[in-house]
Amino acid sequence: MFDKGINSGDNSNVVKTEGNNNTTIINNFDEKFIGHVVRSMLYESMPSFQEEAKKKIIESTDEYVRDLISELVIQKTDADTLNQKLSTPDVQYSLFESAKCFAKNPERTEKSTLLNLVVKKINELDGDHEELSSIDLAINVATKLSVKQIRYIALIHYIKDIVKLSQDSTGAYCIIDPAKDTTVEVGDDLSFPNDVKINKQNVYDLYIDLYNNQMDIVFKDDEIGPVDYSMLVALGCIIQSAFPQLTFVENIKKRTGLDLNDSEQKLKLSTFIGKIEKAIEIKGVDYIVLTTVGRQIANAYISTRMRLINL
Repeated sequence: MFDKGINSGDNSNVVKTEGNNNTTIINNFDEKFIGHVVRSMLYESMPSFQEEAKKKIIESTDEYVRDLISELVIQKTDADTLNQKLSTPDVQYSLFESAKCFAKNPERTEKSTLLNLVVKKINELDGDHEELSSIDLAINVATKLSVKQIRYIALIHYIKDIVKLSQDSTGAYCIIDPAKDTTVEVGDDLSFPNDVKINKQNVYDLYIDLYNNQMDIVFKDDEIGPVDYSMLVALGCIIQSAFPQLTFVENIKKRTGLDLNDSEQKLKLSTFIGKIEKAIEIKGVDYIVLTTVGRQIANAYISTRMRLINL
């Protein structure tokens, strides 16, 4: 089974919707308790503000709490263990950092990305320490980045690393990436690991859809543009490689069947090309490498935007 709506590399979390596009969320969380935890941490740490500033902080915090609860539901956080995790200094510190960032300047903060990272940390608190450390760093760095900078990181990750998934006969998901060495061309089909075989043109069409139609939802034209690399390098989001392997154009050709060096074929990826060129030249893509922290932030942003596609 090949589901065109399933992607890998974006930490996707899909919300169940009805046929009328209305989303029903069953909320089993103690909203008052969650709100109390966030507000008490935030308000106690704030200096004395004038009345107008205090009012704005309260409004921003209320919005943060509402959206935090929605994100907990979307990521299927276990309500029975949430209270226990909320009592840990580790989680409270992350909640405090992200809530404070949003309260200070809502317009400059990528709230959905921060919330996605915080809830991911809550869900994985008992997991691998190395993974938790990278999430911690990502939360800390994301509070220092502008919305435009986060979108830039996400754009690089999307065009280089987001791939399609399929299910094998056992129901297990496997990566469908023609750019991988494990992919074998068999006549009109492409053969992938786990004995998954798919018509070549069907795979090409799905990647063209990923790069044109889906990308147009995840990244609006007015949301992307060039940024100052130096801050992204200084904060540990990207590495600029002096001698990269020039694989980007070749990988796109393997995934879509289209050669970006051919002007006619390039037109079939006009949306994809247009968005890349708003932020960076095609020939510069291979020189930018995301770090683990950069990928965490990019995954969080893309995950929240991919939900719009499924709606």
